[in-house]
Amino acid sequence: MTSGLPLWDPRPLKATYNQFQGINPYYTFVDVDYDRYGEPGSVVQVAVAVREIDVTQLPPEARTWQNLHLSKTYMHGLGMVMSPAAHTGPGGEPGYYVSGIPPSVAGDAPAGVELESPAVYFGEETAQYVLVLGSDSDSADSVPRGVPLDSFLRKLAFAWSFGDRNLLLSQELRPETRIVYERTVRRRVARLAPFLILDPDIYPVLANGRIVWIQDAYTVTDYFPLSERLRTVGGSVGYIRNSVKVTVDALTGETTFYVVDPEDPIVRSYQGAFPSLFRPLDEMPPTVRSHLRYARELLRVQAEVLQAYHVRDPRALYEELERWDLPVERYREGEEEVRPYYVVMPDPAGRGRDPEYLLIFPFTARGRDNMRSFVVARSDVARSPRVTLFRLPSEQVLGPRQVEVLIDQDPLISQQFTLWQQRGSRVIRGHLLVIPVEGTFVYVEPIFLEAESGGAAPSLSRVVVSVAGRVAMGESLGAALAALSTAQPLVALSNDRGGSAVSPSDLQRLRELIARADLALRRGDFAEFGRVWDEIRQLVQAEVESPSR
Repeated sequence: MTSGLPLWDPRPLKATYNQFQGINPYYTFVDVDYDRYGEPGSVVQVAVAVREIDVTQLPPEARTWQNLHLSKTYMHGLGMVMSPAAHTGPGGEPGYYVSGIPPSVAGDAPAGVELESPAVYFGEETAQYVLVLGSDSDSADSVPRGVPLDSFLRKLAFAWSFGDRNLLLSQELRPETRIVYERTVRRRVARLAPFLILDPDIYPVLANGRIVWIQDAYTVTDYFPLSERLRTVGGSVGYIRNSVKVTVDALTGETTFYVVDPEDPIVRSYQGAFPSLFRPLDEMPPTVRSHLRYARELLRVQAEVLQAYHVRDPRALYEELERWDLPVERYREGEEEVRPYYVVMPDPAGRGRDPEYLLIFPFTARGRDNMRSFVVARSDVARSPRVTLFRLPSEQVLGPRQVEVLIDQDPLISQQFTLWQQRGSRVIRGHLLVIPVEGTFVYVEPIFLEAESGGAAPSLSRVVVSVAGRVAMGESLGAALAALSTAQPLVALSNDRGGSAVSPSDLQRLRELIARADLALRRGDFAEFGRVWDEIRQLVQAEVESPSR
């Protein structure tokens, strides 16, 4: 298994996980996120999802008070699933680094993938309170933390709060019984710090064998003078900074607030008011800190501002002569706005050769679909600058919608799509990745198939690649690159000369270059891919322009 580009779109992958890794009907995967693991220089991008408990899926006769609140079987979720984001099996299914019940870790999993405490008491949608046995002598990191029900007054208070008289009447409660509640991560964080605005997308990481949730939190205000008002997760705001990262242990519920932007005056005020709540970033465990990422919601807000405020000429700003648009792409039966996407690759600005975990977002020209610029955000909070805007010198670079049109217009690809649909399969076009590579752009779109009758999980069946206005589809990224490199020139030579004019030595050289380009993409070496692709273009161009042999 290799790193490569994130071909597995989280949206169809969620359905695949639920189909094959839910295993029991009361388990569910709420969301799929990207992350990265491995040693520096060999980082692998992965898709991850936590297996949470969903008691609403139990049959009505099984939803007893004992099952919902006392039974260990229905008390918590169990482990997670992790897949390499670029890998697909022979049947279009994902590969797995972590899978199954009980969760097991594959031998080829990257460094840092260990799972020793799989119980998930706190999650994205885990809601109902549970009662666990515990005492003060229990290890603080081995059981979920809760409030002891060691007095009638406490039982009465919780029975009143939850409207549940069983907390008073049940004979199964013991003096060492603890009640665990506020198990939804966002609600838990919000109760502790209601003055912070929380990102809607939390994500899980493995740290020292445990599952830990990371919640991005923002400081916002609408009183900042002369600022543009934008709607975001905090409503209409004129100031927003991702100054706090919150971690929540999925087993114990331990919640910790870390300040990642100590220069933010608002968070400094909160620190003064609640000195025991916040910790400096240096106290965050390195195994957790290595998984911090640039918040996608923050970059989306910044992108909205950059649509107009990238210009320096006041007149151009006022008249919106150079305003940019946010691009759109195809998904299922319609179009939707492109979201910023994470990719493991070297910084396009050339600041180091080692791959980084980058967040990329392109812009198109106002009222047109040509790409005009793209912005790259670096996830490492210690790197500077963290956000870089790249302007394109002309409007000759294709935007996402234009590439989607190229795919629709390709006779072989459109014919294949039609054939699949006639056979009862629904074609799902995943995220279109726009990857800057050594002065050009590589566009990659995964193609998923889903049975219209339902019941079958989406499979990753094809990959479409486009470079320099050409487009091709293959069963893998390498196959698509090979088709893109060879199909057009060989057909042209055959039509013009009555047969192939490419010599055996040139064909062998082309195969070697394609193999090198495929290997470079799969390991995330985009600089090497760019160099090899230039050699492929030169070789193909030489064959097209050479006289008949």
